Amino acid sequence: MTGDKWRDITDSSPFIQAPGKLTSRVQDYLKIVTDESGTCRRVGSGGCAESDAIFSVAEQRNPVVDNDPIVKIVEVKAGHVEIIGDTRVAPAKLIDILQENGIIGPTAPERMDKLGLLLVDLYGLQ
Repeated sequence: MTGDKWRDITDSSPFIQAPGKLTSRVQDYLKIVTDESGTCRRVGSGGCAESDAIFSVAEQRNPVVDNDPIVKIVEVKAGHVEIIGDTRVAPAKLIDILQENGIIGPTAPERMDKLGLLLVDLYGLQ
């Protein structure tokens, strides 16, 4: 997905190692940490055919960020694709977390079908 940009998002990336200060306009910050251990992206005959563990919890932790008083950390047991989505999985867990934390509003029951269609369109779900 990231191609040549992969090196820019690892735990050794400059913006991860030295994150800098957020602008004063940022009042709060939600950080989602995924415990991807033991998750499976694709199941084959006899078990997991492809792991869904990309980043360890340790790789996602940074005391400079985590100790900032405006940061709220939510740790979720979820595989990488469960959060970012792909052509097989919509990011339902991410949407739930964002709704539970007031980042986006709840989806009205009468709009659930439309949300489902939107996710199919956005992610090319099969």
